[in-house]
Amino acid sequence: MSPPSTYLPTRRVYDVKGNRIRETIKFNDEPCHGLPHNSLNKVKVNVKIAALTYPTDFYHQLYNVVPSKRIIVKRHHRGSSSGSGIGSTKRTKYLVYPYTTCKIENMHQELQCCCNLTYGEDLDGGLQASLYVSESLLIPIPTGVSLHDVCFIWDIALPFYIYSGHITNKTCVILNDIKREINEVLITLNHLNIDQRNITILDERTFSSKHGDTFDTVFCFNAKLIQFAEFCCQHQSQQKQYQKSATGLRSESQLQRRSKILTNFPIVAKSNDKTYHYMKLAYDDRKSCVELLQVIRDLNITRVKENGPNSSSSQPRNNSTSTTLSSTSTSTSDAISLRQELHDDNQSLTTTLDSSHDEYKYSKGHCSWFWCDDDVDLTNYNDLSLTMDQSFEDDDSTCCEDEGVFESAAVHDMNKKLVDGKSHRICYFNRNVKSNVNASII
Repeated sequence: MSPPSTYLPTRRVYDVKGNRIRETIKFNDEPCHGLPHNSLNKVKVNVKIAALTYPTDFYHQLYNVVPSKRIIVKRHHRGSSSGSGIGSTKRTKYLVYPYTTCKIENMHQELQCCCNLTYGEDLDGGLQASLYVSESLLIPIPTGVSLHDVCFIWDIALPFYIYSGHITNKTCVILNDIKREINEVLITLNHLNIDQRNITILDERTFSSKHGDTFDTVFCFNAKLIQFAEFCCQHQSQQKQYQKSATGLRSESQLQRRSKILTNFPIVAKSNDKTYHYMKLAYDDRKSCVELLQVIRDLNITRVKENGPNSSSSQPRNNSTSTTLSSTSTSTSDAISLRQELHDDNQSLTTTLDSSHDEYKYSKGHCSWFWCDDDVDLTNYNDLSLTMDQSFEDDDSTCCEDEGVFESAAVHDMNKKLVDGKSHRICYFNRNVKSNVNASII
């Protein structure tokens, strides 16, 4: 349905200088940072969902661009005549892989470089009605995978999956909130059949001094606890190793063992006796993203097979964490529902299947494993009678502060979340504007 004639399309841009999202009028097929839409392999897609994680999604934003690297889109595919002989139009949902390069985006050709770029940070993201992306960035979303889970795969789930090869029997994972984020770790541990008794998972409420000098590998997803992550690491040790020389004599050498800290944020200050690795996602990690989506799909299929498609008590709640806390430990079973068990003695974690929770409910054959606070409906048009912020441009030097400028309720709420600094995960659904009907009786 087309919007009323008194409405114009809206463009929402994050103002880096003012730390707020501003609304302006978007002109038809407005290019992103001057990029032509007819670039090689660029296609236009309609945005269904654009999600934001406050405030971390804005930590790395250096330019005034449309925010959101969590983008789910629709694209029309015309099916060929087959079977019944009737052609069909299929509307498929895709995840836009937001980590790209200047080569893919047809930029910096004169510099002969291949720098990394991110939609929603360096390029216009998903908080708009449509955008142009390279076909190589479109990942079909497997049937049965929650769109909410797809939106929030970048924070913990995918980095942990990619770097799971670093897990040892003395591994610690530091989260922001165990109750909310635990499933993003458990899915990988469950898939790899890792003995979770050897994995300790902590957050700000559960860490203590007893964890000092304990672990040789620490995954830290909480920037506030990086010093605690260093405190948890074992002190550098030396191990004697005898090596055979070319003459056949054994020589003694000292091999230094360093603890590893892996983070999903950049680290400035580093200790000399530890190894640090920034788990920064890039275009080359696209294959791992596809693999993880299949892991979640298989998890949901197995769950449905185990409990049946009509089992209302065995599915985690949508848009919320599916973990529960328990003061006692239990053994791991073969079922697929993931539940958190914190041991009283060492705060380590195991997973178990539990299909008796009344708070779980079944929804359309799949479940949401990842935490999400809320869904918000957006319209990408605003009334001409309202005062839009036409003085704001994407250039940093032209940012201004006009308190009297119109701000829609949705954007007002976005800016409140930007200011309060608390962690929020919100999915924004694009909705059509209903036409105004003016009737008169003559």
